[in-house]
Amino acid sequence: MKVKIYKYIIRLFTVSLVSIMVLNIISLEVVKAAPFFDVRQTITQPNGDVIECYTSGDEFFSYLHDSDGNIIVQNIQGQYVYAKLENNIMVPSDNVVLPSGIAICDKIKITDVPESYIKMMREASPFYKQPEAELALSNDEYKLHPFLNETLNNIVIFISFSDFDFDKAYPASFYENLFNGDGNSLKNWFATASYGKTGVNSWIYPQIDGNTCIASYKDYKPRSAYEGTPYVDNNGSLQYRFINDDGSVTNWNGMAFPLFERAVNSIKSQVPLDLDLDVDNDGCIDYITFVMPGSIVYGNWILHPNQFCMAGNKTLKINGKKVYNYNVQVEEQLHDTKYVRAGVLAHEGFHIFGAYDLYSGASNIHEWDLMYSQMGQMPSTYTKYRCGQWIENIPEIKESKSYFLKESILDPNNCYMIRSPLSSDEAFILEFRKKEGIFNNYIPGTGLVIYRVNLKNNHILIDDDDPVTCFYPYRDTSVNLRLGDGTYAGIEISNISLVGDTISFSVNISNQKNALYFKDIRVAQAISKEINKDIKNITEEDLTKISELYINPVDQFDLPIDLDGIDKLVSLQKITLERCKLNDISNLKGLKNLSELRLVDNNIENIESLRDLKSLKILTLRGNLINDYSPVSGYYNNLVEKDFSLLNNDLYISIPNINTNKTIETIFINCTDFVPKKMYVTAERYTEDGKFIKRIRIDNVDLSNKNTQINIPEFINCQDGSYVVISCYERWDYKQLLARNVIKPVTFDMENTY
Repeated sequence: MKVKIYKYIIRLFTVSLVSIMVLNIISLEVVKAAPFFDVRQTITQPNGDVIECYTSGDEFFSYLHDSDGNIIVQNIQGQYVYAKLENNIMVPSDNVVLPSGIAICDKIKITDVPESYIKMMREASPFYKQPEAELALSNDEYKLHPFLNETLNNIVIFISFSDFDFDKAYPASFYENLFNGDGNSLKNWFATASYGKTGVNSWIYPQIDGNTCIASYKDYKPRSAYEGTPYVDNNGSLQYRFINDDGSVTNWNGMAFPLFERAVNSIKSQVPLDLDLDVDNDGCIDYITFVMPGSIVYGNWILHPNQFCMAGNKTLKINGKKVYNYNVQVEEQLHDTKYVRAGVLAHEGFHIFGAYDLYSGASNIHEWDLMYSQMGQMPSTYTKYRCGQWIENIPEIKESKSYFLKESILDPNNCYMIRSPLSSDEAFILEFRKKEGIFNNYIPGTGLVIYRVNLKNNHILIDDDDPVTCFYPYRDTSVNLRLGDGTYAGIEISNISLVGDTISFSVNISNQKNALYFKDIRVAQAISKEINKDIKNITEEDLTKISELYINPVDQFDLPIDLDGIDKLVSLQKITLERCKLNDISNLKGLKNLSELRLVDNNIENIESLRDLKSLKILTLRGNLINDYSPVSGYYNNLVEKDFSLLNNDLYISIPNINTNKTIETIFINCTDFVPKKMYVTAERYTEDGKFIKRIRIDNVDLSNKNTQINIPEFINCQDGSYVVISCYERWDYKQLLARNVIKPVTFDMENTY
């Protein structure tokens, strides 16, 4: 089964959960939304008594409670009663909730419920999904975000009901500015958050002429049909039931999908055929938003802002592209002036990129990141780095000295990462946040913000109520950073000083080494595994006897391996350092006994330190950023295994034919033995005068047979005088160009430009 959202899952916070539900109509859906608190709710007892109460929660678990926070559940007779605890489990009591709200009885609040039970209830939700399974889908390879350096087209469909329409006080121009304006808009939020590296243009349907009231698809059902009837399930969680036209009962998605299908079918003929709805070329619409009139019904995912997907949909399409990921927005929240109006649009829209809600359970991120709330603030720099890849790399602080940062809304030089010398799993992000401007006016304050990152699980970890380990702004103070278990991290930040749009600070990193010499505990762990000895017990003699070493690859968003101390392994003959994000290999210079060195898929630019390693017989270097292989030319011919040539001209592109329709059907990649195992290809279409039209990326092209055929999609054609540029790259991030051809089928011209 194809599940589009998993292509973009770039997992963040430990407590962020993906939600799954198996449906009759749609085989798999994932919902994400912001939390809600103390929302008024009216319920009716079986005897007709009307109870005014409240609901709080999120998509995983929401619950009813009275004005004092006492939890309300239903018993088997359908009565609303106060909850009680039995053996640490929440069960109905005998105390019925009265219209007066006055009941002298034992009651419990959510703070009285054991965390283990809340966790069980959340995991019982049909929207809950274990994070480990999702991580397995996202960490298997390095991948460029498909929306990076692209512009998405958001199809916005307004839906009204037979008895309920949008407030006419807000004209169509209000919504056009909200989605596409230069200030407080969805478009400007993405432009600002991405430093101009991702665009979002919104197209409002049904189409209207002039600055009139917003048009909408009017459904044949009244709004009340979609408001549903609340009830409390066996886990104490608030749910809604709905009634179909034939009188049968259904859940919220059973009502939502037919409604959205009717709305899409009503406007799809208005969408221009040349509007690119699928920039990542997976057959699904990238971005679609349904806007509902009226107020929010909290916990009802038809009338509550959320991001959702239709994984089982095969027939609902616009211009041949399937409806998949979509947002739901509600009029009430778009009119709210309490926060940035575009905030809820950006919060739900950022889910499309793979960003996950950060408000669940133990997260203490609060208002520092849009994905905790929807006030319109910028995401943390790590969220930008992980979810949009709008920050290419976070520089690492390795030395104890003074540093400065620009405000995080500026690019570059806006964040740092510091690894703890005492942990292989945890590091710290530092960024400067300033409480000002359209999008950052609602953050808690101005200052240096520091938070921990869990490198082992490949995401941020903000995980408990200890203020020492969560987000916090610092000014004119100092702090000793601590790990998740509360122990000292070996890092002190001091002399924090704010000057205009910059903040300066001093860093003191403990010089404690692992296994005598190694800053990076991962290197020490590899040595420990090789000799089967605890790190604390490794001796100088142990190090001199090591002849082989394998260091595990790191994940895409992990820190590079630091080779400081590796020169102490004087007897080392073989070492594998593949996909370790290495850029500095100067510490290898003294390992003169090396006969085998594997450095594939790192970030190495300079190999001067390999010049004197003349004992090498095996050297692999592909997947790096090396343009000059001459330092190893002195022993190149003595290498019995190598994957590069000194001239670096190992690949060329050929086209067997260009058909009479002036389209490119197939290209062939011909190469020598000295090429990577795989490459990455782009096909870009341009107008005759050089204006960019469309790009496709093809990842992981297998080069094992040395003559690879690639089929080019039909829309990369040249029937109107346009031309195509085919580029082949060595790396997953589409760097290190191997070959490029410009193809002009109108004139049957092919120009090799690289």
